[in-house]
Amino acid sequence: MIKLKDILNEIGDGSAKGYEFKVTSSSDKGSTYKFTTASKLVYVVDLFITIKDEVKQLEVEFKVEGGEFKDITNKGELFNIMITVVNVIKDKIAVIDKEGINDVDVVAFTPEKADATDNRRANIYKMYIKKQMPGATVEERSGEFFITLPKK
Repeated sequence: MIKLKDILNEIGDGSAKGYEFKVTSSSDKGSTYKFTTASKLVYVVDLFITIKDEVKQLEVEFKVEGGEFKDITNKGELFNIMITVVNVIKDKIAVIDKEGINDVDVVAFTPEKADATDNRRANIYKMYIKKQMPGATVEERSGEFFITLPKK
């Protein structure tokens, strides 16, 4: 019998391939990236830098172009989309490091929910992030997730 734990352990195993992405706008406050999936959906990833309680955060939001953040596409591309978003985040962090602007301590995101008890996206995102960003810690506060990046 296949157990949920076994399935979750496979999340982020690296077998999913990311899509090519491009920066469509950028400033010292944030950037917008776009990529197209195999099913021809165009995704928009917005990354912006905020300071909360003296902590510099890179906030992440992504959705299908023209859609809403809560939309579910069910095209079987979840892991390809997730690795692409992780790659976009890593790209932005590399740009921030290279330019020496607004060093980021934390990456923050809020997974959409179907209702107050729906934690499916959050659970998948947490497992995936832990596998793709070794050494990072993931903490939840009031429905928002904070990824503390390992210090270099």
